Amino acid sequence: MLPEWCQTAHTDPTYIDPGASWQNAWVESLNARLRDEVLDVEELSNLAEARFLAAEWRAAYNADHPHSALGMMSSRRFAASRRRIGDMNGSVNPQLSEGVDR
Repeated sequence: MLPEWCQTAHTDPTYIDPGASWQNAWVESLNARLRDEVLDVEELSNLAEARFLAAEWRAAYNADHPHSALGMMSSRRFAASRRRIGDMNGSVNPQLSEGVDR
């Protein structure tokens, strides 16, 4: 499927060299966060527990973590502000974006 898409898009896939974490900084940043916030602070007794805690952390990170692209609001709060003000002019409610949403 990917080779066909690349052919129609007139592009080629880019491969990351093994051991070259600098080529994929976003994934390395996420891995470091998961390691620091979950794996290094929990005493895990088995793989199922690690998977469960990682899934819980991922859900909270995706919904409640402040993002600079959203004016330091969490995605959940950003979505709520969009529903409240509608798409009148494409801006968010400035009162909701004051400070960091933690």
